Amino acid sequence: MSLHKKILLGLLIGIAGGLLANLLFAGQPWLDGLIRYVLSPIGQVFLRLIFMTVIPLIFCALALGAELGDAKALGRIGLRTFAFTVVATSISVLIGITAANWVKPGAGLDPAARESLMQAMTGKTVSSAVENAGKTKDWVQTLLDIIPRNPFADAALAFEDGYHGGGILALMFFALFVGVALALVRSERTRVFEEWLAGFYEVVMKMISNCHEARTTAWPRGV
Repeated sequence: MSLHKKILLGLLIGIAGGLLANLLFAGQPWLDGLIRYVLSPIGQVFLRLIFMTVIPLIFCALALGAELGDAKALGRIGLRTFAFTVVATSISVLIGITAANWVKPGAGLDPAARESLMQAMTGKTVSSAVENAGKTKDWVQTLLDIIPRNPFADAALAFEDGYHGGGILALMFFALFVGVALALVRSERTRVFEEWLAGFYEVVMKMISNCHEARTTAWPRGV
């Protein structure tokens, strides 16, 4: 079975198990202990393992991808990458808004229970979460944040709550610029750096796939 099918199957089993546990054993102390000390830590480990690979994968893949081909192609690659990111982000936001308006999560919960769940899951109260959500940036500042002042800060804080920098988009911008520089500066030293990026990419892909050689998902330019 392919990896994405295993993930989908796991999600379906988890949904069914959660619904059955809520219907048959809601409020049982042993169920609360099982969720707090077993299921929740396992879920957090899974998510952290995914997030752990996102930053190096994005940087290596985009830098190596931008390095491919002649200088005229670099602008097209960067534009297509940026356009794909904007479209994919817009679709995900649209799906999230539509699902939230349709399902209305938390609509039937007691206000005290809703506050307790919010505090347990995010460490924030409902009022503070709503307040932070209202602090939106205008489109000019959003575009400026894509150009990173400190790409390492954007990489380190990309998944932190309350971070208002460029995040993943700023890291992508920096990675594309690194790839452009690699394409324009051809020397033995840059070749070593390119090989390091390619090797790191292969290691990360092996961590993600854990199947046959990651080189089968080869980066745009072979090493």
